[in-house]
Amino acid sequence: HFCRVTLTSLTASTKSYTFQVDEEDDSDHVLALSVVCLTDGAKDECNVVEVVGRNHENQEIAVPVANLKLSCQPLLSLDNFKLQPPVTFRLAAGSGPVHLAGWHQISKGSCLGRGRGAARAKDPPPSRWVTELFVCPSAQGRHFL
Repeated sequence: HFCRVTLTSLTASTKSYTFQVDEEDDSDHVLALSVVCLTDGAKDECNVVEVVGRNHENQEIAVPVANLKLSCQPLLSLDNFKLQPPVTFRLAAGSGPVHLAGWHQISKGSCLGRGRGAARAKDPPPSRWVTELFVCPSAQGRHFL
């Protein structure tokens, strides 16, 4: 099953968000990050979003996945960048707000109740396209497919 998920918005007051699944659930879970976008109220400053995980020695590792700036790159498509939950997203620089959206793949079971804004989808999104019309408020009315 695939679930479309609105993950969160990272801001100066909410600098991180962790996407987790129930540890007792024996299903396989994959989170595919599709879009990172500046939203209303963003300043023209660099906003760096990191993905935080753990290595084989259980040490925290942070990897930047997006550097957004209102005047030059307010939106980034990540082509369903796949991550294994739990995963933390952190606003390493800037004040946001930065919106994160993607897909949650569950190998068995139901999509109901998985993440905020979950909606069931029959098929996975095509890997090369954002599957819905996404309006980025900071992009001055431009639409992205």
